Amino acid sequence: MRNTRIHLVGAVIAALLIAACSTAAPQPGGKLLGPVSLFTGKDYLPAAAYVAQAEDLFAKNGVEVTHQTFNSGADAITAVRSAKAGFVMAGLLPSMKTWAVGDMIGIAPVGWSTESFSVLAAANIKSPADLVGKKAATVNGSSGQIYLTIYLQGNGLEGKVEMVNLSPGDMPVALNRGDIAAYMWTQATTDAGLKAVPGAHLLQKGIKGIGNDIAMISAAKTTTQSSPDTVVAVLKALNAANNFIATNPDQAAAIVAKFLGVEQSVARKNMDLEHYTMLYDDEFVKGARADSAIALKLGMISSPLDLKNHIDTTLLRKVDPKLVTAAQ
Repeated sequence: MRNTRIHLVGAVIAALLIAACSTAAPQPGGKLLGPVSLFTGKDYLPAAAYVAQAEDLFAKNGVEVTHQTFNSGADAITAVRSAKAGFVMAGLLPSMKTWAVGDMIGIAPVGWSTESFSVLAAANIKSPADLVGKKAATVNGSSGQIYLTIYLQGNGLEGKVEMVNLSPGDMPVALNRGDIAAYMWTQATTDAGLKAVPGAHLLQKGIKGIGNDIAMISAAKTTTQSSPDTVVAVLKALNAANNFIATNPDQAAAIVAKFLGVEQSVARKNMDLEHYTMLYDDEFVKGARADSAIALKLGMISSPLDLKNHIDTTLLRKVDPKLVTAAQ
């Protein structure tokens, strides 16, 4: 309830009881914190953002959020850095790159998956060896580039396949035209290619044994420093959204399907492969450090991940101390 003046004593008492049960601090007159912007890519790992918006969880947790989607997390980071305020959900690699600049800081994991990236190939590509002398696309400077590099190396194709840079939206079109023989990207884009390109098939399903796709939410330091209550409210809403996904999978899949423009059954199938959690534990730390080491080896980042300076779990602890079990 926004900007409402309560005159009756009974109404005041009722409002106070509601506020006491709320997961966010009440504001004078019922006014929401914010408004703030949340920028995300358009895929399955940011599902908590879609659910939080659709189920009005941001407002229920006391904050007004404007959610904007982009083709990739890297594009979303560009947007939040231009805005110089707000929040962004993105993969670990683009997040690490922006943390190193110093104007953004990681505040919580939002999920992980070994199934979110796959290699989609044209009908005539029956095995990895068929890619020799051909082009395979991903987004340069992304986690997809790391995983595609490891995939090619593991199949003895290093230097034998030309890696080209394409935006996710252009990948299915390029595959259909024959400009590329394959691409590695996330589920929404491989699903689009399966639907649009005759004979297209998954040459590599998931990245188990190749990597672990970790998604993070980061915030502009101007936001964390000036509005910590707003940060806590946003994190509470996203945590509630993750819980909603776990307890209402079909309803959550319907919400995500609408955002991504896919069938509900497709969304449910793909979401079942994701792990929607804000748990900052030893397993997360291990995976983050491993991805950082690979990115450093490939020259995508200039220094290793610095957990103490790049990620601050202080405000995540205020959401729920049980979400932070690993030392930084």
